[in-house]
Amino acid sequence: MQINLQIYLNYVLVILALAAGLVAGMLAGRLIHLSFSGEQTYQPMAVAQAQTVASLQEEDLQVIINRSLFDVASIGAAFVRPDVDEPALESESSQVSARNVTLTLVGTVVAGVDSLALINTGSKVEVFGLGSEIAAGLTVDAIERRRVVLLERGARRELVLIEDQAELSRPAARRASAGAAATTSTTAQTGVVDMGEGRFRVDRGMVDSARSNMGALLQSARMIPHMENGQTTGFRLVGMQRGSLLEQLGLRLGDVLVEINQVKLDSPEKALQIFQQVREANNISLGLIRNGQPQTFEYSLD
Repeated sequence: MQINLQIYLNYVLVILALAAGLVAGMLAGRLIHLSFSGEQTYQPMAVAQAQTVASLQEEDLQVIINRSLFDVASIGAAFVRPDVDEPALESESSQVSARNVTLTLVGTVVAGVDSLALINTGSKVEVFGLGSEIAAGLTVDAIERRRVVLLERGARRELVLIEDQAELSRPAARRASAGAAATTSTTAQTGVVDMGEGRFRVDRGMVDSARSNMGALLQSARMIPHMENGQTTGFRLVGMQRGSLLEQLGLRLGDVLVEINQVKLDSPEKALQIFQQVREANNISLGLIRNGQPQTFEYSLD
């Protein structure tokens, strides 16, 4: 199957940052768009047993809730469960009578019938597919780039991502000052020891510090898909701040990341698998291509 170019530019680095403070990255290898750009609360009936694809801890995604990871245009259309009649969309888009739980839309993955919605159900962030039941009588009916339509006992309600107006309203000078401070904090990181032959020892305290300042990490590098014969085989590092944590970890401009912990970065199904593997890992391997030659970097967290 040919893989379109509009795919994840950043999730590989997010996965690595969550596990070892490495940075921000990729989730899939076909026409999918992921947007994290604020949150809006939706309060449904009491939550029942959810039919989910996977569960993520809230703290793992909190740092990227208010950041849009991609600048490419979305594919535009909503994806609705097939063969289902659409009731009229109710005007009250965010509030429904609440019982026990507040839902917050964290992000969406638009991939046709395989589309996903990342929703904070109160105690954790869960991933729901089309038709998944979030609560008794509450199911996912449609998934778009910046909103999800829920079907609650025959009535259609929407859960929408909204921009963080507080951040946009801050004076430009204050925003610039904060950005400079974040960059300084990131580039001043220490705690990575090059052991030679592609092996690195990473201080656990530095890892925790990097994870607490992931917003700056997300801005320290840029990646694009690497395509071979119409398929994504990895992600090329095309931008990196000098002295950044990525550079300390041995990466160079032009490197093509092809696998993490022996899991190839070539399909959307691999993302959550990689995420679960590296989130609590003490040892991480990174396979890459440099100047046409394969290399493996090994990171141990002490």
